[in-house]
Amino acid sequence: MAAIKQHIAANFEVVKAWMAGQDEMEWIEPQGGLVCFPRIKRAVDVDLDKFYNVLTSRYKTYVGPGHWFEFDRRYMRIGYGWPAHDVLQQGLENITRSIREAQKVRAE
Repeated sequence: MAAIKQHIAANFEVVKAWMAGQDEMEWIEPQGGLVCFPRIKRAVDVDLDKFYNVLTSRYKTYVGPGHWFEFDRRYMRIGYGWPAHDVLQQGLENITRSIREAQKVRAE
């Protein structure tokens, strides 16, 4: 059990570091468990259909979209208890890439 708790704590630190560097995302940091529920900031003009499509189709990264939990689709459930450190890190980077690729371009 100690090794599992250590793995979860280490992965949570990866998620916290990723969130600290996010301009597009926000969250209420969880105080326990092995999932978090961040959201894409309202100020970020993103095509949510494109975001989820790019995330799953191009990057093969899976999150629980907010509407599964009766929340706005800007929210997503991210589990960090199971994946290996490098898999988690890559998945988080894929979320960032997908948001940026799905942002709507404004005409100047």
